[in-house]
This record gives sequence, C-alpha cells and structure tokens, in this order.
Amino acid sequence: MAIESGAEAFIETGTFRGDSIRWVAKRYPLLSCLSCETNRVFYLWAKSQIRLKNVDIKLQDSRRFLIDTLTGNSRYRKAVFWLDAHWDMEWPLLDELRIIKGSKVDAMVFVDDFDIGVNGFGFDSYKGQVLNLDYIRGVIGDAPISFPEYKPPHDQTRGYAIVRFGKS
Repeated sequence: MAIESGAEAFIETGTFRGDSIRWVAKRYPLLSCLSCETNRVFYLWAKSQIRLKNVDIKLQDSRRFLIDTLTGNSRYRKAVFWLDAHWDMEWPLLDELRIIKGSKVDAMVFVDDFDIGVNGFGFDSYKGQVLNLDYIRGVIGDAPISFPEYKPPHDQTRGYAIVRFGKS
C-alpha cells in the first residue's frame, strides 16, 4: 500500500461520516491523518465519533484546506491523498488536483468515484460531465495514472483512479 512506502500523511477531502479516515488512522497510528468537511452536520458527527490522536478534521472547504495544509512551511514531503469532496452542488476536484500538483509534496492521489470503464462499478457525474480521465487530463497533464485491478468477485461498488505527482 502507498502509506507503507514512507508517506508522512494521509490527507482526505470530504470526511462525510469519517469511515475512510478512521480506517486509515486505526491501521497506521503514527501517521498524521487530516480531513476536511464542508457540511457542519457531517463534520460534527465525524468529530464526535473519531477520537484518535492522529486524526485532525477541519470544517473547511477542500481547496482552502489543501492550500493551508500544503503551502508555506508544510511539514509533509510525501503524502497519500483521498479525494472524495465531489458531491452535491460543488465539484472542487480540478482545483484540488491543481493545488496538489503545484505543491512540493510527493503525492499519490486516489480519486474516488471514478469511471474506470468496468461494468458494475459506479462513478460520479455532474451537470452531464462524467468523472473520468477526459475530465482530469487537462489538469494532470502527463502525470502517471493507474487503476486498480479488480478480479471478480469483488466487493467494490465504486471505481477509483490513482494519480502520481512528484518525485517517485
């Protein structure tokens, strides 16, 4: 897993109920785990349910959160990102990718709810735009992108893509 390759942080956009950050934080108790959520109800729920020392959840827009976390004197040189703040009336994904790409962080970025081209896997779309490679290509440029290999039977219902920015 990417975290085991020397990541200093797990950074998530879109906390929702906190399932992802809780899962990572429990398995890697020495890893800094940061997340943000714009919905106050979800934020308060996650904060009340996740009381782990290595977790920090902010009530904040994902773009501002990433700028605050990655710019200036950011202490993270290598991080794993889980981008999942794309729902409702807001789709900040392209801005999130631009911020991460423009940072000095060696990043492995997981984009959730991605159209991986495999039947049976759900994906997001907004205003007629599918969350797929065509949508993000203009931002990621020639950054390497990969997709997990799923072998039936699988327990996944949503696809994801992995984008690499940085040195490795």
